[in-house]
Order: sequence, then structure tokens, then C-alpha cells
Amino acid sequence: MTAADFLQSVKCSVHEIDPQAEVWLFGPRARSDTRPDSDWGFLILTEHKANWTFSHSKPFAGEGGVLIVEPTRIAPAPNVADYAMYKTSIQQNQGQRTTVYVNEAIKEAAKITDRRAKFY
Repeated sequence: MTAADFLQSVKCSVHEIDPQAEVWLFGPRARSDTRPDSDWGFLILTEHKANWTFSHSKPFAGEGGVLIVEPTRIAPAPNVADYAMYKTSIQQNQGQRTTVYVNEAIKEAAKITDRRAKFY
């Protein structure tokens, strides 16, 4: 099972419980800097009232076996009057990341060996 298939399985499991929920991947797997022991971090946004009555999803196939989705923490969103500050922060962060990713892609595509250290 590929990572994309796994993500789709998680989304399907969440949508069985709440079809309107948003599922966001975060952490090392979202940043593409995973290690062999990296876990999967998901943020699930829903308009349903938070509760602990849901214990776990139906089992589904994953990368290394059969998995279930199980909540480990429920944090209700705080009441915020203006989200402009958060929006600006996220946009700036994404803009900076995009620049780094574009520069790295150009370096990889150019296949240039940096030998500047030999001149000093």
C-alpha cells in the first residue's frame, strides 16, 4: 500500500463517522522529512461537538498491517473573534516553504556539483 493509498484509507474511515470532516496531515510526513520510526499525525476538523463516545474506526489495510483510527486527544477550538493573524502567519510560512522547495527542485534538476570549497 502506498502512502497515498494509506491517506485515502484514513480519510474514508473518518468520513464514515463524519462525511463533512476535514482531514489534515501534519508533522514529518507532511513535510517529507520522515524517518523509519516517524508516525502519522492527523488533524481532523469537524463541526460536531467533541466527545469520547467514538472509540475507533473499522479496521483497514495499512503499510505494515491492519490499522484503525483512534482518537488520542480531543481539543475544542477556542473562540476567536478574528482569524486574520493566524491566516497571515500560515500564508507567510507557506510562502517561505515554497521558495525553499523551488530552490531545491532547481538544484536537483540542474545536476550541478558545487566545487567552490576547492578554490579557498
